[in-house]
Amino acid sequence: MKKLLRRIAFAPLPFPPGRGFRADERGNTAMLFAVALLPLLGMCGSAVDYANALRFKAGLQIALDAGVIAGAADLLQGGTKAHAEGVVASYVSAKFTSPGASSPSVTATGDPSGKMTATAQINVPTNFMRVFGTNNMAMSVTSEAMFGLTNAEVVIALDTTGSMAGAKLAAAQAAANNLIDTLYAAPGSAAKVKVGLVPFNYYANVGTAYRGAPWLSSSSDYSTPYPADCNDTYPSAVYGAPVTATGYNDGVPYTYTDTPVISYGEPVSACYPSGMTPHVWGGAVGSRNYPADLQDALSAGNPAPAIFDVGDLPGPLMRLTNDKAAVKTQINALLPAGETYIPSGLLWGWRVLSPNLPFADGSAYGASRKILILMTDGANTVSPTYPAHDGSDSAIANSLTSQTCAAMKAAPAGISVYTIAFQVSDPTIQGVLSGCASAPANFFNSATIADMQAAFTKIGADLTGVRVSQ
Repeated sequence: MKKLLRRIAFAPLPFPPGRGFRADERGNTAMLFAVALLPLLGMCGSAVDYANALRFKAGLQIALDAGVIAGAADLLQGGTKAHAEGVVASYVSAKFTSPGASSPSVTATGDPSGKMTATAQINVPTNFMRVFGTNNMAMSVTSEAMFGLTNAEVVIALDTTGSMAGAKLAAAQAAANNLIDTLYAAPGSAAKVKVGLVPFNYYANVGTAYRGAPWLSSSSDYSTPYPADCNDTYPSAVYGAPVTATGYNDGVPYTYTDTPVISYGEPVSACYPSGMTPHVWGGAVGSRNYPADLQDALSAGNPAPAIFDVGDLPGPLMRLTNDKAAVKTQINALLPAGETYIPSGLLWGWRVLSPNLPFADGSAYGASRKILILMTDGANTVSPTYPAHDGSDSAIANSLTSQTCAAMKAAPAGISVYTIAFQVSDPTIQGVLSGCASAPANFFNSATIADMQAAFTKIGADLTGVRVSQ
């Protein structure tokens, strides 16, 4: 022990002689840590307070988004501007019930065009930052909702083939008319929405008003000579009892009465003089050689081919217009006839929407919403033979249907496509139409008339429904 005390007594001092304890700096680390601890705690506390405030802000944003939708819906239902703005405030107050934050302060502004804009603010108490004199954090959010179609162009491509005869076409006309009413129900929609119509069977019909247009091949009626000819006739033929036979109209079977010949009897020659056969263009347009028929634009150097002597054309297409009555009149005048070639409806629907020739009525791609709605009741029963559509290869027609849809949906066109398969039993064409739609929800497989009409109603609701736009 004595040795230990002696060793301590003669050990060197921990600081130089004459400077004392005050001069030793080795304890400053603890002092510096103590000084730095307060701001470090403040920074961590501020982060906790801010994270808590952001949580409240997220809840406020959800409530305000729902509020502006409710306010815009109130405008849609005929509410006054003041009432709709009050709906927003009431809705936010009811939906934002997070304890710990102040009641939201809401400012809403309704627009007669259907736009509702609002701002909401809350104060969130702090827990740590109050040490530094900040007792509350203000959080503000904004939201905007629209109803109706804003700067939209919509084309209905409607199957009017022979298989649509009767109740089916009547139901489709009623459904299309209801859709037109829906599109123009919102205030101010006449200034924002344009609608086109493309009836189709195995051709589309641009109408004879375009005879001689530069984007159309020669469309002037003409005649060709035929020589004198003699044929045998059988005026003494004997016929049997009428029998029932089966024919097909656009792939749909039907029955008719046929009278068989039992005996022709002696032939009698009948001669006819030479003459001229007229060839008349009624508005039918065929296909340019592949792949030019997958493009919307036409020109004098690459025109659409005019097809002559087509006797069962669909009604003429209608270019984009905001004349609601004129569109409905055109829909009501449609008649069923002919076979099915779906690409005709798709391609000419695209051309009606296009900013390029032949019509150039559409706004620039990307400047407005462009929507094409296709309704068909069957598979492709004809295919192109270029320029006519009198082939029978359904696989080629199906492939061209898919390729036309893909071209429409791709940039720069970016057209939104809805497809309605109406009483279509063929799984192949169901798949083609499903793939043609812009999204799974845009395809409707309608087994009944009621299903088809419900599909048009759902599309109308989708296009005109209230949505958050900002």
